[in-house]
Amino acid sequence: MPKDYRKIWDASNDAFQDEYGASDPTEEWYQGYLASPNFQPILWQVAWDGDEVVGSVQNYISLEENELEGRQRGYTEAISVRREWRGRGIASALICRSMAMFKLLNMDEVALTADTQNPTGAMRLYTALGYRPYLTSLELHKPLFLEK
Repeated sequence: MPKDYRKIWDASNDAFQDEYGASDPTEEWYQGYLASPNFQPILWQVAWDGDEVVGSVQNYISLEENELEGRQRGYTEAISVRREWRGRGIASALICRSMAMFKLLNMDEVALTADTQNPTGAMRLYTALGYRPYLTSLELHKPLFLEK
């Protein structure tokens, strides 16, 4: 429900605080999130404990990309489970529900982006569920020191 979008976004940001490069989200980011073409809450899978968001998979389909690439792909993105709920199979269940939904929507494949150094062991989960690497990108940093 639209009234829950902020709660889901906040919970996802909370869960991603362990990730590389995490920073405090801003209102500007939230507004951009709402305006994104990948913002498709009808496709999301969300786990709740009462009013509390436990975890979510913010699925989307890029119709334009699928047409351009000649495929039927759904994305299982922003997979998150809050720290206190990890290790209980919640992410696995949400991802499997997402895959089943995409199958019903006639998608042939699912994809996601992941940090291979994720401290939560997400890569083990993804490969256990059948995901396989198809593209690797590197992000390199070099500090520059100015001489006086």
